[in-house]
Amino acid sequence: MQAHKNYNIQIKGRVQDTGFRNLVESIAKSLNVRGMVYNDSDGTVKIVCRGAAPLVTSLVKELEDKCVNVGAAIDEVNKEEIPCDVYLPQVFFKAPTDELSDIGRKLDVGIESIRGVERNTGALLGGQDKMIQSLDSLTEGQDSLVKGQDKMIQSLDSLTEGQDKIVNGQNRTVELLEKMVKKL
Repeated sequence: MQAHKNYNIQIKGRVQDTGFRNLVESIAKSLNVRGMVYNDSDGTVKIVCRGAAPLVTSLVKELEDKCVNVGAAIDEVNKEEIPCDVYLPQVFFKAPTDELSDIGRKLDVGIESIRGVERNTGALLGGQDKMIQSLDSLTEGQDSLVKGQDKMIQSLDSLTEGQDKIVNGQNRTVELLEKMVKKL
């Protein structure tokens, strides 16, 4: 069994307000790494943990691979061994952030997200209006096509009537010719 070591890990990038700490907690628990994760006021996420060196390395690697799944982006990871014992809880946990500045920052992010949805919704409505106009034009074109088809059907009906008259005339001619042949 490998000796367990303690580590400080600092993660820089777009790692706050994305659900990144939940990802850290989940991966750390799956690897049986002890410790905690928290948002720091400098915009980074900090991890204090204890585990076998390969497991802690796996934790960092999985975070780098899976951070995009929660909308995070890691720019830099600084990992340093803590040379002394650190008393950490048995189960890895996400430290709650309850500072007013953190709550205010999260609200600002949420408000900006809502504004983005509003802008995108406005763009969708504009696109729908254009689509409705296009459908109206298409309907007008189809109406013109139907009118043209109606005229063609009328012309075909007239042609059929004319052909019927020709056939009737030919039938009368045949009858007359047959009568003449009988007289001869």
